[in-house]
Amino acid sequence: MTARVLIGSAFGLTSPVATFATTLHVDFEASADATLMLPATNLEREIYCVSGRLQIGDAEIEPFQLAVLPMDQVVTINNISAARFVLIGGEPLDGYRFMWWNFVSSRKERIEQTKQDWLEQRMGSVAGETEFIPLPERQEGISIGFLASGS
Repeated sequence: MTARVLIGSAFGLTSPVATFATTLHVDFEASADATLMLPATNLEREIYCVSGRLQIGDAEIEPFQLAVLPMDQVVTINNISAARFVLIGGEPLDGYRFMWWNFVSSRKERIEQTKQDWLEQRMGSVAGETEFIPLPERQEGISIGFLASGS
């Protein structure tokens, strides 16, 4: 099994990518019948299967599926076939978050203000880019809210 630590630290390796919070992103390639044991941790973490099939507990994880892992338990990942998968995660959020299109905030009113800022093109621009991407058609309200672990 090979592992590449793209962000964060794992398995004695540390990525040079700077982050503002503890973040983890590890890319794995493994042969059939490989096993990976992840220690218990205080980080939120998920496994995303890119190709092949994995077994985590009683669940079979197929390509394009995401498995949310418990934070406080050792987790064993068994490859049913040769597979490529990523381990992603990080520190738990400190509370509820709202998400609409590309905007995420802990305050609903900030999302509404950001929509207006985007429409009036007060968000700044990327050098060399001239195309303006309009907001999606459906603009009423906040479409998704999610709660951080332990909140």
